Amino acid sequence: MKYAWIALVVVSWWTFAYSQPPLPTPAEAANEPKQQSENEAKKVDVLSCPSAQQAPSVVCTSSPNIHLETPGQKDDTNNNASYERWGVLFAGGLLVVAVFQLLTYRRQANLLETQADILSQQKGIMESGLAATEKAANAADRSATAAIGVELPRLILSHLDFAPTGTEPGPWNTRLQYPNIVASVRNYGRTPAFIKSKSLDIKWGSLPQEPNYSEHAVDVEPETVVEARDIYSLGDMRPRPSIAASETEAIEKGQMYLWAYGYVAYKDFLGNPHLCAFCKRLVISPNGRDHRFVDMDDNPKYTQNY
Repeated sequence: MKYAWIALVVVSWWTFAYSQPPLPTPAEAANEPKQQSENEAKKVDVLSCPSAQQAPSVVCTSSPNIHLETPGQKDDTNNNASYERWGVLFAGGLLVVAVFQLLTYRRQANLLETQADILSQQKGIMESGLAATEKAANAADRSATAAIGVELPRLILSHLDFAPTGTEPGPWNTRLQYPNIVASVRNYGRTPAFIKSKSLDIKWGSLPQEPNYSEHAVDVEPETVVEARDIYSLGDMRPRPSIAASETEAIEKGQMYLWAYGYVAYKDFLGNPHLCAFCKRLVISPNGRDHRFVDMDDNPKYTQNY
């Protein structure tokens, strides 16, 4: 900016100086009276020439090398000099205007850069505010979900075993030939669970990758409700047909698996669906006295709980 002002001052001074008529040199100033005297003498010679009185079209001069400047030519010369000065002044004015425009553009560019910086800062502040708002909203959503989750019903398998017979259990080959499995779930939530359907099944050997509940799945009676901390029984299940003797022996020795699996479908007080699926296999101790059902962890499709 400082250099622009210096350039403006220099251009203005140069334009003003160039527009003024040139000053005569000392030699020209000393010869000017002499030149005027010579011009006067030339005029007298012209008027006193005899041929000028007889033939006006003939001009007699004392010297053929001297050219007289008529008043009209002198005016043209002065006009040309004046035009040149005005042209210089006009060009200088245009230059001054251009310099001012450049200064104005530079100032506007600085203002635009400042505004861009301010907008960038405001954008950063808004983005930070949006991020903080989104974070707060996510935290509030998690808190609300957690609060609601505590209040929702939660059914979990609480019991699965052979049905009691009231007598001393017989040998495993007899018990496994007609096994009778019972299962029940408990509501570990704080609100009632509205039961929609259930299933309990027994398989031996290998299970398919996708559970198939169609054979024993049933819809329960309307308004079947399991209150908080209450137990809901899925009933008992016997396989059809009975298990062959060779297969019961393989199950007893651990060479074949006996599976008990099923599900309970229910809804919460908001109408959201839930599922409690389970799958367990029988494990018999080597001495044959004890047994237990352990969870299946190979295929999560059989053990969904949401």
